[in-house]
Amino acid sequence: MKIFHFDFNTAFFNREYLENFIRRLKEWGYDSLLWELEDFVRWDTLKYCFQSDSISKNEMAEILNFTEELGFSNIPLVQCLGHCEYVLSCKEYAHMADAPGKIAPYCPQNPQVQDFLKHLLKEYMELFSKSKYIHL
Repeated sequence: MKIFHFDFNTAFFNREYLENFIRRLKEWGYDSLLWELEDFVRWDTLKYCFQSDSISKNEMAEILNFTEELGFSNIPLVQCLGHCEYVLSCKEYAHMADAPGKIAPYCPQNPQVQDFLKHLLKEYMELFSKSKYIHL
């Protein structure tokens, strides 16, 4: 597998740019895309964590269909313990932090965290239903 990692933690791309770049990745021999989406997509589970230019799940599904038509495998990357600053910085989710006032990591012993992550993973897997792999 030759995988390209899209990290939307630090950069957002409009759809036209993203699709053109993905076409180039195909020309360069990539066959798989690792999607670290975070707040690039408006997730139901994360209704308070999105940017003004975040896209809908339907828009992301269209992008995934586009990549599949080009022959790419898509792999979702879901942060399940650390690297959750975009979630825990929202006051609605701050209670799931390992320590008060911290924005990472989640508290793995908090039953709310376990339930929250189950819902988030389910939502990811519905969007990435054709994926053979998931990166946790």
